[in-house]
Amino acid sequence: MTSAFITRRATPDERVALDKLAAKCLDAHGGLPQLLDPDFAAALFPDDALILCRDATQQLVAALALTHESDDSAFFSLLILPTVTGDIATEIFAAAETLSTRRVQIFRCESVNPRTTDAFSPAGEQFFSEYVMSRPTHGMVPVDFSNPTHPWTDDNAPLFFAAYQGSFRERPGFPDPSQEEWIADQVESEEFHREWSRVALDESGTPLGFVLVDDDQIWQMGVIPAARRQGVGRQLLTHAVHALGALGKPDAWLNVNLNNPAAIALYESVGFEVVGQRSRFRREI
Repeated sequence: MTSAFITRRATPDERVALDKLAAKCLDAHGGLPQLLDPDFAAALFPDDALILCRDATQQLVAALALTHESDDSAFFSLLILPTVTGDIATEIFAAAETLSTRRVQIFRCESVNPRTTDAFSPAGEQFFSEYVMSRPTHGMVPVDFSNPTHPWTDDNAPLFFAAYQGSFRERPGFPDPSQEEWIADQVESEEFHREWSRVALDESGTPLGFVLVDDDQIWQMGVIPAARRQGVGRQLLTHAVHALGALGKPDAWLNVNLNNPAAIALYESVGFEVVGQRSRFRREI
């Protein structure tokens, strides 16, 4: 295999080729449909730190880009077709070192399949993986109103944060952001739907769970342990799907960690299906 190393500003033709590669990866693997959105793709694959890998026929088969760096880590985005041979992993990792010499390298891959994972396992550890799930917004069961829910406002955003913390604090790797950081992360998105994002409260006003709606995605949803298996998650989920339908979205999308079988079972019970997988790989140099 020969590789084209592009560490300058990508040309319009190269951006077109990258868009076609994203479409091929989605056709082959499934995954996040946002890969086809120009703004989303531009954020994942910035022009000034981009490597395009081509096969012997000069067809684009993989793309790698440095998105940002911390003190000791470099963060990359990656697209790779399942038709390439396993030795491309060696080339990709070697190419990454031309973009950054940080000790830890994190690779974000929004569209993967088992063959992709196998190709990278000898040189990088897969430490995170989620299913991408989807269902049509029409034909959803009616919303259950047994628990009061409230839309996101500046005043009650802390209730959403409390529901987030209560839902996920005990999970391994919980990032534990401050309230200010977490709220800012949500509202900075131009596609965040405040009126359709909801927090469920008990009679005393204590948060039971929450759901965030962003663009056509159920961006995040959680239920505190004491309120699980009581219909709170199903209520929030059905509300979010109906909300996306009211927004004119034909399909609802969400991501769920592979090690969360209870959530996967809930989503499947209301018609969501797995349509792809996204993963993160880590290596030290």
